[in-house]
Amino acid sequence: MSLDYVKYLLLKQSSFLSVLLSVGVFITLAIGSNEVLGFDLAHTFLPLFLIMALAVYAGSDRGIWILTLLGSFYTLFVSFLMAQDRFPVHHHIVFDKIYAPWPFFEGLAHPVGEFILGTHNILAADQLTYVFIVLTNLVVFISILVSRSLVRDSYKGFIYLFLLLQFLILQFFLALNLLVFYVLFEAILVTMFFIIGIWGGRERRTFAAYSFFLFTAFGSLFMLLGIAFLAWKIPSLSYFTLLAEVPFFSMQLQICLFILFFIGFAVKIPMFPFHLWLPEAHVEAPTLGSIILAGVLLKLGGYGMLRFLLPFFPAAIDYLLSPLLLLCVISVLYSAFIGLCQLDMKKIIAYSSVTHMNFAVAGLFAGDYLAVQGAIYSMFSHGLIASALFLCVGVVYDRYHTRLLAYYGGLSNVMPIFSGLLFFFVIANTGLPPLSGFISEITVLAGLANVNLAVSFLLFLSSIAITINFFWFYNRICTGPVSPHLHAVRDVRWDEGVALLTLASLVIILGIRPALLFDYCDFVASYVRSQSLWNFWLPIGSDYLYYKRG
Repeated sequence: MSLDYVKYLLLKQSSFLSVLLSVGVFITLAIGSNEVLGFDLAHTFLPLFLIMALAVYAGSDRGIWILTLLGSFYTLFVSFLMAQDRFPVHHHIVFDKIYAPWPFFEGLAHPVGEFILGTHNILAADQLTYVFIVLTNLVVFISILVSRSLVRDSYKGFIYLFLLLQFLILQFFLALNLLVFYVLFEAILVTMFFIIGIWGGRERRTFAAYSFFLFTAFGSLFMLLGIAFLAWKIPSLSYFTLLAEVPFFSMQLQICLFILFFIGFAVKIPMFPFHLWLPEAHVEAPTLGSIILAGVLLKLGGYGMLRFLLPFFPAAIDYLLSPLLLLCVISVLYSAFIGLCQLDMKKIIAYSSVTHMNFAVAGLFAGDYLAVQGAIYSMFSHGLIASALFLCVGVVYDRYHTRLLAYYGGLSNVMPIFSGLLFFFVIANTGLPPLSGFISEITVLAGLANVNLAVSFLLFLSSIAITINFFWFYNRICTGPVSPHLHAVRDVRWDEGVALLTLASLVIILGIRPALLFDYCDFVASYVRSQSLWNFWLPIGSDYLYYKRG
């Protein structure tokens, strides 16, 4: 099936596709259902309902934009309220609401569910889940806000895929069945493949789309092997069943399974040497594709490590800690210094994303309380800053149709407001206090220093490299005499300004009040730290039993 045919289906057969999609999703989620989905998780289905609403809407692109913008804002608002409701009053991870939706399929679902999944398809949310749900809905809202300015071809089809991508990501964060988690993992890749391949900016977009898909799907095959073994070894792929069984596997078996799952997650982050797909995908993706890719999709691997790797394989991580930290150091230093050689704006930011994400992964594997807190904070902060930087690149590309630094210079004389906003996010990305980038870096480095001082020092060198690179990046674009290739253009539009100012406000607020996120994820970090000490919390029903191993 060609990408042009997919584009035709999205535009001409949208009603049929929406009905087909809705039926497929409902049947899938009905497998093993036994309880009605509560309101606090029902909002994660709003993107799907928006798709159905757009299928019967025959108005203009502006009407589509208004409807989608209102829907995405409502989704963000409700998810924020639900996250507030999830604030950890008690000192344990709050899986207090677990749902298996769509009870009206119950008669059909049970045998099908037992045959296909071996367990119920449950959705659940805790503090960690809502950190990423709020980030996803925020990035999607910002993207929809600026979409009318930056997407001019087949707008309705693009919105269809973008909302579908949001829906799949939200269900990914909620899934507690390992096979459903994997299926959503891959479905997200397919959706992003079409966004890059159809709406990419240049002739190499098809190559970039296939490179993105094949790299990430290849890594997922290793994880699928691990899931197949667990399905053979354990009668259920439910998260709680696995959490009760897998940590007790032998050291050799834990190491083998850890490697299989690690490769699947490492490709998504990405870590060296699995990073080659990312710069090409960013360069060829449309601006909104780059925003969602850097702001959310790169966090899927980190979330998978937090949710599955760290709790399931504590012995393997303890045994392989030195090689894992070494791989993080190589990834961070390589991407930080290779970014100095790039001439394309998107590639510079893409390599910076590799640096920041591997920075966070090093904090996760260190197992230190402060390092884990910093890693979660770093992923959230990076989602804000990277989204803003890619939006800035999209703004100038929309005006001048090039991302090569050689064509720029003196942009502050032509677009002074934009240049000021770009400078803010440049210094945020370099970790200047009191912005959120500084808090994320200093906490990870301080936590790593408690585990391995040499690793902490080497990661600090990457911060110096990124600082040099991004100040040089800004200097080449905005300072000096005006380039002859630049002509007078409109400065920041109102929607672009609102989007960038919203992200800037959040970066400042989280930098001044980091406790907003640290307190929220306090027990998540304590839980991960307990894993590194060969202790763990085993949730059974509503009780949390503490075990000490060794």
